[in-house]
Amino acid sequence: MLRSDYLKKSGKSKIQETLAEYAFLKDLLIDGVRKEKKVLISRSDFDEFGYDVLVQIEGEQRVVKLQLKAFNGKARNWDVHKSLIEDPEGNVVVIKLVEGDNSIDFEYSTLYKTDGKTIIERAAKIPKENKCKVIKGDLVQVEANELLKKVLNYDSL
Repeated sequence: MLRSDYLKKSGKSKIQETLAEYAFLKDLLIDGVRKEKKVLISRSDFDEFGYDVLVQIEGEQRVVKLQLKAFNGKARNWDVHKSLIEDPEGNVVVIKLVEGDNSIDFEYSTLYKTDGKTIIERAAKIPKENKCKVIKGDLVQVEANELLKKVLNYDSL
């Protein structure tokens, strides 16, 4: 029996972040296999450049910032680097952990076909010149079999 109540305890957010990140990477790779596309992934362990994951599909590069909506989380907006929103090859994915029947499920939302200009003009929660705020209303829910197309904007899919 999976004990998701363990993850809901104080101080367990790092474990939740790790689960969400690796679930996303697994689903991204599986989507690539389904579509017979070579997907290469590189992870960033520090937040210097505003992204967490660098993905290459058939030689085309994309950058992705992963944000967590934890079991106990109430977040409805997230601060991200403006450069990521300005980059046509960049995107943000919010991963929500959902308690299933004896499992943990993951729901993905992204900035699919969203007006980046509006987002960039929005002040970050914690004011910083290089950051802006993504709100829940900017996001569109995406199924795991749509990650290459809708998260990575890979048009040939």
